[in-house]
Amino acid sequence: MFMFSPCRWVHIVCALYVPGVAFGDIDKLRPVTLTEMNYSKYGAKECSFCEDPRFARTGVCISCDAGMCRAYFHVTCAQKEGLLSEAAAEEDIADPFFAYCKQHADRLDRKWKRKNYLALQSYCKMSLQEREKQLSPEAQARINARLQQYRAKAELARSTRPQAWVPREKLPRPLTSSASAIRKLMRKAELMGISTDIFPVDNSDTSSSVDGRRKHKQPALTADFVNYYFERNMRMIQIQENMAEQKNIKDKLENEQEKLHVEYNKLCESLEELQNLNGKLRSEGQGIWALLGRITGQKLNIPAILRAPKERKPSKKEGGTQKTSALPTVLYSCGICKKNHDQHLLLLCDTCKLHYHLGCLDPPLTRMPRKTKNSYWQCSECDQAGSSDMEADMAMETLPDGTKRSRRQIKEPVKFVPQDMPPEPKKIPIRNTRTRGRKRSFIPDEEKHEERVPRERRQRQSVLQKKPKAEDLRTECATCKGTGDNENLVRCDECRLCYHFGCLDPPLKKSPKQTGYGWICQECDSSSSKVRPMTCF
Repeated sequence: MFMFSPCRWVHIVCALYVPGVAFGDIDKLRPVTLTEMNYSKYGAKECSFCEDPRFARTGVCISCDAGMCRAYFHVTCAQKEGLLSEAAAEEDIADPFFAYCKQHADRLDRKWKRKNYLALQSYCKMSLQEREKQLSPEAQARINARLQQYRAKAELARSTRPQAWVPREKLPRPLTSSASAIRKLMRKAELMGISTDIFPVDNSDTSSSVDGRRKHKQPALTADFVNYYFERNMRMIQIQENMAEQKNIKDKLENEQEKLHVEYNKLCESLEELQNLNGKLRSEGQGIWALLGRITGQKLNIPAILRAPKERKPSKKEGGTQKTSALPTVLYSCGICKKNHDQHLLLLCDTCKLHYHLGCLDPPLTRMPRKTKNSYWQCSECDQAGSSDMEADMAMETLPDGTKRSRRQIKEPVKFVPQDMPPEPKKIPIRNTRTRGRKRSFIPDEEKHEERVPRERRQRQSVLQKKPKAEDLRTECATCKGTGDNENLVRCDECRLCYHFGCLDPPLKKSPKQTGYGWICQECDSSSSKVRPMTCF
């Protein structure tokens, strides 16, 4: 339903719900005047329910009537979502029309209002289409004649109706706040062959950001946008100059890094030679000291200078294998590309203790993965090896007695194929089960190898082939001492104890283990005072 304004049409529902709209006759709700409403409300807020974001800042948006709620929306958009409400007739309220957002509105009330609105729109559309199909030329002529009569009557009533007050001075408002102007500009862009999807949409507030810089603004013929345009150009020039300067600094640092790498390799070689020489001298000194002990007939204590340095055992966090090189690890190499550049982009796997570039991983990463105190990160190879522990969904196999048991997907071992083949094919006797006699057929060994072709498997060059991991069977909870299985128990990677999902603090409905990450219980987390650090350079 529409109401006539001095220069345009408005929705009656918009006039009722938008604050600041005045009526000449409150009982008849006419005429409507918009001059008493502040023009700063046009395009001030963004509608959160608009399907097309380009129309989100057109017109006037109302706020949610719930206290301290910052949701804004158009009246027609709220009507479509079933968010408009009206006070009962017996209630004496100054403003009986109010609206709530989706968060504060009643869910059931909003659901049936939206359903009724969509049903009414569909019914009106279908009835209009049926009328257009069934109308005869005589009926159409009769309707047009009656329409002309009503138009003449409306013109006469408008001439006798008192005109609403209109200010003499026209107040300007942003062009982007007019929906009709936006439609015409979009039509113009379509006729000119310009795509309207490439332009960014201003979804932020028009106020300044935290750091004092203006955010993106919609193009408009305002002084604010002109200032923003010049400021943006100055900032772009400064950013380009800064990028060129930083690029020169990067080139200098890369050249210096190459020189330091060469010097570092030379120092490592000299250090290794000195360590070998020190070991020879220590062994000779120990032999001389043992000879002196045999001469004196007494057991002499070996001095500290001749004692071999104690080798520190690696902890569980550092890996169970001892490092072969005695040199301190300063530069790490990627386990895939074998290069040691971009040390700040190397990521440590907490399972195999190897470093990897973010771009060398499969799939490549754009940033460092987040590590928490209860989880760690592992590479794709280690994740594939331990995927049997992470899988929570297991297929169920029905036994003959009607019971069900869980069935895991077991990986087949890598098949071994000898490299050196015998020159002559060896015939293998195979018993023929179809004949009654003891006839045996022979097939060459080459055909046997052709039947079973080993599956190609990507292997990492730096890591040896891993042993097949034993199946993890979880049976008892360490908290309640109750029984369970792999479907409702999770094992701690530190103490190797099992816990029910519901026995954890806080209780969980599913396994806390995620693909690619490990998990430790609360006891192991509280016992270890230090958190595993991330690899940063």
